[in-house]
Amino acid sequence: MSRVEPRFSQVASALAGKPVEVRCWSRLDDEWRAWTDGRVSLLGLLAYYRKSNLSVLHASPRLCQPLVPFVYAKARPKNSTRAKADLAVALLSLAHETQHLIGHAEENVAECYGLQRIRPLARMLGASRDYAAGLARLAWKVYLSAPPDSYYSPECRDGGALDKNPATAIWP
Repeated sequence: MSRVEPRFSQVASALAGKPVEVRCWSRLDDEWRAWTDGRVSLLGLLAYYRKSNLSVLHASPRLCQPLVPFVYAKARPKNSTRAKADLAVALLSLAHETQHLIGHAEENVAECYGLQRIRPLARMLGASRDYAAGLARLAWKVYLSAPPDSYYSPECRDGGALDKNPATAIWP
């Protein structure tokens, strides 16, 4: 079962520059299994999109559960907690998948551009400037800790070829 999440859709649309619908699934694995005829494992998947429909992002409970209280109850997990790390990863996943929807097919490019969109994404969802910056820094630490090979690029850094704002020292 799924529901359209209006606030997530609104900010994903703003990031993508086009209408995007974010669907939160109660069990994304059911949707995924039906779509792939059970041929592909989820393995911790937070979200995905279908190349046949670049206006819908399918989100798992692992993406939606941290974001719902953040957006609607103004919950702000404290530093050095698993809840804050989960929130940072959920924001990164939403930003990452949005990059795919606008045409960045390579995982490492979508991941790097997604990292750089966490601050504005968190701000659009109600975070203060400082809290959004903290979430971006936390997502960066998670990214550096053990990125899958296909998600990592040595050019994803301040001043690197994938830096969307090379004129500033703000990173990510």
